[in-house]
Amino acid sequence: MPPKNWDKEIWGDLSQIDVTQYAMRKGTRGFNPLYIPWSVVHHILMDKYAGHYTRTDHPLEILPDGTGLVKVTVEIRGVEKTAMLAVMNHKFEAIQADARNTADAYQRAFVKATGLFGLGISLWITGEGEPVTLDAKSVKVAYSDAKDSLFALIGQIEDDTTSTIDADVLALARALLEDKTKPTQRILDATEYIQSQL
Repeated sequence: MPPKNWDKEIWGDLSQIDVTQYAMRKGTRGFNPLYIPWSVVHHILMDKYAGHYTRTDHPLEILPDGTGLVKVTVEIRGVEKTAMLAVMNHKFEAIQADARNTADAYQRAFVKATGLFGLGISLWITGEGEPVTLDAKSVKVAYSDAKDSLFALIGQIEDDTTSTIDADVLALARALLEDKTKPTQRILDATEYIQSQL
């Protein structure tokens, strides 16, 4: 009998947990993504893996400009995931590493490390900080819709003789439509940028 693939099993377990009921935001303006409190993450891991889960906070690394990097390793059933994160303020900007912000950064890195196991990953998969359904059909539809919108926008601009959109911008947008990696978020960003220039 082959050895158990704990990495796959843990991902299967944690990525299926609906954490939207716990998701929170710090404020109401600007870039304000969803997050899961570290206490919720710890509770879930203890509930599922008590005795088979550990967390290691590595020493703070101070960079030449005084900002800092933290690193946290989470180990579940012998599988380790490590996340690194800058010490940041509420605007997600790297800052001087004081005690309070460093402590917060360790908790964020802990949550990020568990995200590498699958817990809460659906909150951030789009880059927008909004919950998404990750079934294959919805991912395919999201890509198709984004691609169709950008294609239509490019056609509209090419038909408009008064358009001031730079040809290089349109060339980059066309290249995204041909990108085999199906970069849905980059296509959405390109569409938003071009629309803002009209």
